Amino acid sequence: LPPGTSVGGHSHRAVAEFYYVMAGAGQITVGNETTSIATGDAVPIHLDESHAVMNSGSGPLEIMIVGVARDMSKNLETTTSGPSR
Repeated sequence: LPPGTSVGGHSHRAVAEFYYVMAGAGQITVGNETTSIATGDAVPIHLDESHAVMNSGSGPLEIMIVGVARDMSKNLETTTSGPSR
C-alpha cells in the first residue's frame, strides 16, 4: 500500500487470514482493537472478523496475506464493514 492509503474495514465469512508485514509500517484494526504494525509482525484474523489496514509510514507497506478457506467448494464472499480511503 502506498503511504497514506488503506484497505477499509471488511470481513470474510468463510476465510480466515494471516497478515505478515514484509516491509514498512502502518496500523491494523481487527475487531475493535487497533495496533501499530511493522516489518516482521504477523496478525491472525479469524473467520468473519472485521479488519482494516492503513499505511501510516513514509514508504510502501508490503503485506503478505495468507487465506485459509473453511470450505473450498463454496464461493468466497467479502463483506464491507466501513469506508475505505
